[in-house]
Amino acid sequence: MLRRFVVLGTAVLAGCGSTDEVERRPATPPRGALVDLDRGTYEGAGLGSTRRQVAEAFGRVPAPDQVFAPLGREAVEVGLPPSPRSPPGRAPTAIWRLPDAALIADDGRAWLLAVTAPGARTRAGVGIGSSLEDVRRAYPGMRCGTTNEGTEYAGTDYCTARVARGRHVWFGGSPVRSITVSRAALL
Repeated sequence: MLRRFVVLGTAVLAGCGSTDEVERRPATPPRGALVDLDRGTYEGAGLGSTRRQVAEAFGRVPAPDQVFAPLGREAVEVGLPPSPRSPPGRAPTAIWRLPDAALIADDGRAWLLAVTAPGARTRAGVGIGSSLEDVRRAYPGMRCGTTNEGTEYAGTDYCTARVARGRHVWFGGSPVRSITVSRAALL
């Protein structure tokens, strides 16, 4: 079965993240498609993948886009992080959008992966459809909040953390509507 994801391309990330890694509780691998936070992959493609590798995993990848969201969706609708910033020394150049995922890439390789596919889960058993309380229980130490608080812009509830060196995760929406893995801090 072809799994779809949106490849997020070039974007400017703002904010800072914690330098502390979140402790993960062991869990039985969940049913459904796995978002591997250790590797930064979903269905075999993700961080470090080329456009060709993404196409091999998910089928045709449309031409790069400037919208950071899955095809036919808005970022705020699926709880994606606002203004993701590039890893140090990198300039974003492309956003690859798929029906249930998006990747942001530079120098021909993805550095951010956002997944919105129904049933997508992490090894800890949380994912699309989980509550943010479930996320906090599975990943103690998550920093949670609401984007755009006190502004005229729509906000999104989220939890985010550094899960390994050069690996950050974002669970967006309540219930969770997206899982984003990045080489740079998210918010």
